[in-house]
Amino acid sequence: MNLPLISNRMASIYSTPACYMLFLLGLCLSGCQTIPDTQKMVQQSNPQAQDLEIQGVNKNLSQASVDNVINRLAGSDEAEALLEKQLKITQSITNLPLIAGNDTELLFDGEETFKAIFDALESAKSHINLEYFIFENIIYKETSLQELLIKKRSEGVAVNIIYDALGSAFTEALFFESLKNAGVKLTEYHSIDLENINDINHRDHRKMMIVDGKVAIVGGVNLSSAYHRKSRFGSSGASKAPKNAEEAYWRDTDLLIKGPAVAALQTLFLEHWDTNQP
Repeated sequence: MNLPLISNRMASIYSTPACYMLFLLGLCLSGCQTIPDTQKMVQQSNPQAQDLEIQGVNKNLSQASVDNVINRLAGSDEAEALLEKQLKITQSITNLPLIAGNDTELLFDGEETFKAIFDALESAKSHINLEYFIFENIIYKETSLQELLIKKRSEGVAVNIIYDALGSAFTEALFFESLKNAGVKLTEYHSIDLENINDINHRDHRKMMIVDGKVAIVGGVNLSSAYHRKSRFGSSGASKAPKNAEEAYWRDTDLLIKGPAVAALQTLFLEHWDTNQP
């Protein structure tokens, strides 16, 4: 069953102004499903004998353009050789090209990520797709995720959520029930089955959001209050240890993307949604 309100996503994505920022898909988004034998795959494919592919807006870039992109990203001959080697290995494992033409913004900590997430959700006109290991009713500047998603549904925005059963095991059932009653579509990934306890680690660790097929946020930040803090890292990179348990939190980083890579993330979400329907 395909989700509604996404048929025009490709047209809207490719109108975004391009800059040569690369976003690598596959490895970081694979979650904790079946783990491939990467060493065997690399040996069989001999990645260093293959050309590195970078996908442009309408076609793959020429080899000269690929070389230029890698050179500018690396900054030195030594770094260029290492970067190209790594990218070829990754390409052989994921069987996916790099995607050029994206605007990206690094979201350094939970504070920056939550602001970007709530801003993107507020701007949604067509659909919101969310896939998270931990999915809680987070609050940002006195607005709860529950309130915002229900508000967007009342405006006619489709909201589709995939959450991991184990990661979200402590999320209140009333939260999910209120979303469902508002018309939000929910899919629980891999319900906990005590009779098959050996499969309990088969989890979905993706953390990604796609809004209107135009904006995506991906990375390591879950929708959990444990991530919602301003980083203690200063300009020197040093960090002060928390004084007590209340000060402790997870510091992670996300990436905001606008451009053709959003379509690839949208495809990943839709494929996972379809495979988890009854």
